[in-house]
Amino acid sequence: MPYESKLFDYNLPKESINQNPYKNPNNSKLLIADSKKIISFKKFNTVIKSPSLFILNKSTVRNVRVKTKKTTDGLIEIFFLEILGDNIAKCLIKSSDTKKLNKIYDLEYFQFKIIKIDNDTFHIHTNKNINEIINNYGRTPLPPYIEDRSKKYKYYNNQF
Repeated sequence: MPYESKLFDYNLPKESINQNPYKNPNNSKLLIADSKKIISFKKFNTVIKSPSLFILNKSTVRNVRVKTKKTTDGLIEIFFLEILGDNIAKCLIKSSDTKKLNKIYDLEYFQFKIIKIDNDTFHIHTNKNINEIINNYGRTPLPPYIEDRSKKYKYYNNQF
């Protein structure tokens, strides 16, 4: 069943987005959807209704965002969405040039060729192992509303 995307649209003022993690996570803020009330996480137990079900998310963020330079000058950003083989991946590519089928990119760290275009995603074939590329050159993909500063990456890579 398709969803109505307008249901998820809302105005979130920039000043409402904390750009730095709280030193004490209990001071984090929560929005109570029904009342639109904002509370601190440490008061979460005051709004829980019985019976309730809690699902804990222990997922981690993988360093799948690679920003590098083309050997012909210019920047390029590759966001790996899915590893399809040792040297093949589905990804997003941000570059100022025209991306087309069979185009070869010579980059600072590796080379790739666009082997398939599917709307805004690209299947690429690399001359190095995809996991090796991600492990050596990948960075944490921060959400677009978080200012991208290298000191923030440690907060997104923590394992609980």
